[in-house]
Amino acid sequence: MRDRLVGRWRLQSWTAHSAGGGIVHPFGERVQGSLMYTPGGWMSVQIAAADQGGSPCDEQLDFPGAAEYPLAYCGTYRVEDGIVLHDVAMSLSPAWVGTRQVRRCELAGDVLVLRTVAAADGPGPGNELRWLREEAMSLDGPAPQYWVKGRDIW
Repeated sequence: MRDRLVGRWRLQSWTAHSAGGGIVHPFGERVQGSLMYTPGGWMSVQIAAADQGGSPCDEQLDFPGAAEYPLAYCGTYRVEDGIVLHDVAMSLSPAWVGTRQVRRCELAGDVLVLRTVAAADGPGPGNELRWLREEAMSLDGPAPQYWVKGRDIW
């Protein structure tokens, strides 16, 4: 699965499920984001509200007013049995540096779904992020081949 993750992904949606069964959109329904996985084992993610105007669920994030600002972190990654592990090296949230972000991973064609472990294990709080592939990379051949929606880049 690791080779199929390599590339650039665009965020389609982020839903957070509360313990009471409610569903919220932490950065609003018009969330935007970019996720990248490199062949060398590095990842980077940036997420922001399209309308940068805050959110009623700010208290669910790491720091006050978080939904008013982008969420971003990067570090190394690896895949184990349908789980992707992000070891955070840098983050806009200092509390995340040095942590491991664990995500259940489902990949069907050009759609990637990442869920926090709590969300994947049944009812209860958790997050689900849906991504659409924007750019893939083939590791075959003497030099990497890149593909960007509808065109080859050499």
